[in-house]
Amino acid sequence: MSAELTNRYFWLMDVIYRSGGISREDINRKWSYSCLNERGEDELPERTFHRYRKAVERLFDVNIICVAGKYQIENIRMMASEKQWLLDSFAVNNISSSHRKMRNRICVEDVPSSRRFLIPILNAMEAGRKIEITYQSFYASDSTTFIVEPWGLKLHHQRWYMVGYSPAIDKTLVYGLDRIKGFFLADERFEVPVDFDCDKWFEDMFGVNSYAPEFNHEPQDIEIHVGCGQIDYILSKPLHRSQRLVGEDSKGYIPSMRLVPSCDFIMELMKYGAEIEVVKPIELREIFIRNIKEMNRKYEC
Repeated sequence: MSAELTNRYFWLMDVIYRSGGISREDINRKWSYSCLNERGEDELPERTFHRYRKAVERLFDVNIICVAGKYQIENIRMMASEKQWLLDSFAVNNISSSHRKMRNRICVEDVPSSRRFLIPILNAMEAGRKIEITYQSFYASDSTTFIVEPWGLKLHHQRWYMVGYSPAIDKTLVYGLDRIKGFFLADERFEVPVDFDCDKWFEDMFGVNSYAPEFNHEPQDIEIHVGCGQIDYILSKPLHRSQRLVGEDSKGYIPSMRLVPSCDFIMELMKYGAEIEVVKPIELREIFIRNIKEMNRKYEC
């Protein structure tokens, strides 16, 4: 799949997604002045439209239905946040391309891991092709090359991660795209297990990390006390999908959540400083006490 064709798929998905329901006539009108319409066509041909529509359904794992002459996304609320991010990124890039005067007025956060391998991995996922990657973890001194089946993708903190099954070690692991040094599309094909769901695979994690030896890598019931100055940030962008507000007092609020308290999660909470206090579990609270004591020791004169 070429980059040009991929952009057209994203364009069609973006048009249908943001419209909430759009007729073929309006799709043709939008296509007529799209910056991707290099031939200057007055409309998107019927056969081409349905070919793109089927490709979009495969790529985004959605159903595009026609209701009363208007095309729309079925169960749009179920669409994963990563796919919504892809659409948002496309929309900004499309604005920058079609409105050159706007380029110096639009700033987006850099996502280096999407530059080289995101589209090739998406293509391999769609085609059901295994990939050979040369990979070097941030904790490893050397790189290794191996075959992996790309099952899913997740965006976390401006980094893309791939869920992949490695036949050589018979394990399904998470690989950071910014740690891939080489990529080759293999001829061998694979099928994703019918019960695999990327959202469910990560449902107990903060981000992509479930390493928490102090808790046997198991999810915990967590409560934190958040000061009034930060609660709106945490409520408007929850730390985890399980987050619920369970209490409040004169100094703040108490959200609860259930997840694996990995190092990534601990660092996320610590960035709020004194505005957040761990209420439970006590084991997590003790980790914070140790970390704060160590930080204090480093800053003592």
